[in-house]
Amino acid sequence: MKTKKKWLSFLWAVLLLAVAIALPQLFPKKYHTNLMNQCLINIIVVTGLNFITGLTGQMNMGTAGIFSLGAYTSALLSTKLNVSPWLGLLAAIVMGCLIGVCLGYPSLRLKGVYLSLTTIGFSEVVRIFITNLDDLTGGAVGVTRIPAFSLFGFTFKDNVSNYYLSLAITVVLLLLAWRLVHSKWGRAFKAIKDNPEAMESAGVNIASLKIMAFTLAAIYGCIGGALYAHFIRYINPAGFFHQLCDHAGHRRPGHRARQRAGRHSGYHHAGNSALFAKLLLVYLQHHYAGVCGIPAQRHVQRAAFCKELADKPVPERRRWQWQPFLSWKT
Repeated sequence: MKTKKKWLSFLWAVLLLAVAIALPQLFPKKYHTNLMNQCLINIIVVTGLNFITGLTGQMNMGTAGIFSLGAYTSALLSTKLNVSPWLGLLAAIVMGCLIGVCLGYPSLRLKGVYLSLTTIGFSEVVRIFITNLDDLTGGAVGVTRIPAFSLFGFTFKDNVSNYYLSLAITVVLLLLAWRLVHSKWGRAFKAIKDNPEAMESAGVNIASLKIMAFTLAAIYGCIGGALYAHFIRYINPAGFFHQLCDHAGHRRPGHRARQRAGRHSGYHHAGNSALFAKLLLVYLQHHYAGVCGIPAQRHVQRAAFCKELADKPVPERRRWQWQPFLSWKT
């Protein structure tokens, strides 16, 4: 039975990969291929977010800061020092390791909303630094003329070639995530989420596992940021920190909806949610943008917030609380 299930999963994966390879040929317009590239980048970021939120149950709401640091690290090295974009991608991975350690240590003593506020503060600090370091980051103007990836003399300039490059990197990262989830590390992450006290009593070092989960999430986020920078070839703080009516700390459109993907421990749930969030934003921008003067992204933010409120049980009001008003009306 298990062998049959594995073969079915393998066939589904091969079928999805074949469809992904054929998508640029079915939708060759530049707008569609641009959207496909952004969907792949979102899948990478949310797959990393699944390690910390979906598996270990920790709230990481500094995804925008991680994403922007990965993008700026690779972009600045490529433009200021004329470093190869591939070395910039490796530098973004190193930056992800540093961010994971910096965010992992607060998670050892903080939980729930307090950890969320810490990661929100991290994202805000990153935004302030990027905006005010004019000599290094360009400030509000941003970084321009970012070189594209090149391999054996071939430059990935157009959207289709970038799509296949992003698809290859996404497939590798998804395979790595699948291997980690089904290894002893993935089982340890799930055990931390279910019963951390039992893990401690069994002699497992929970601190190192939490730091590892934050590091993996940061590495995936920085890789997504580096791919985004070399695909768009122009970045500025406004592209990562849009002012939305969302007090969760995510300033980039769709991160609130993608954050909900982390509640599921499966990486395929994270990828599906990232893809759905991006396509939903595009649909709202085309059909319902500016309804009642509200931007389309804010509709998604409010929809996600209302869904969260709907998931919470509503306490019943007691009759005696309203009796004075009822007696006054009569």
